[in-house]
Amino acid sequence: MNQRSGVSVRVSISNYESVISNAMRRAIRLGEREIVPRVSDLPYLIASTSGKIEFETVEEDRNQGLIEKLIDKAVLNTFNRFFQVQQFDAFLSRFKSGWSVEVSEKKKSSDYEEKTNEASPHAAEMRGLLEALKKLSCDQSAALLASGMEFILEGLHLHHRLNKEKLAGKSSYRA
Repeated sequence: MNQRSGVSVRVSISNYESVISNAMRRAIRLGEREIVPRVSDLPYLIASTSGKIEFETVEEDRNQGLIEKLIDKAVLNTFNRFFQVQQFDAFLSRFKSGWSVEVSEKKKSSDYEEKTNEASPHAAEMRGLLEALKKLSCDQSAALLASGMEFILEGLHLHHRLNKEKLAGKSSYRA
């Protein structure tokens, strides 16, 4: 193993541990039994990544921006392996009527489940989301649903189909 491959392995392991530990911390804090990472856990990768990789930049803040772009690119590439944006057109129409979704690493999984349960009067609009969650096998529990929903919302944001407003410790997706 050469120096570069050793760094990439250490970064991967460190990032995996960081995401899992944040998911575990959330589960303990919220009294949930299942530990499932979410997109809202990904900002914790900045610290674990920047400690392992040296960027040749003058400004320290620029490192954070580069790592955020790497994370966004990874989410987008993964989203594109599973989905085409057009399959969410009906779901996205829900946002055009003023609907929004707030996500946070401090939010209970059941809160996400409630958002999808609002589907009864809007079943046709929610069908694309529910089918996508099933494709990801994220329809088995509230914790998996929360993870899948954050992933899909972020993918739609990265495709410029949803706006994302970052607030202290949470994000809101809207049209």
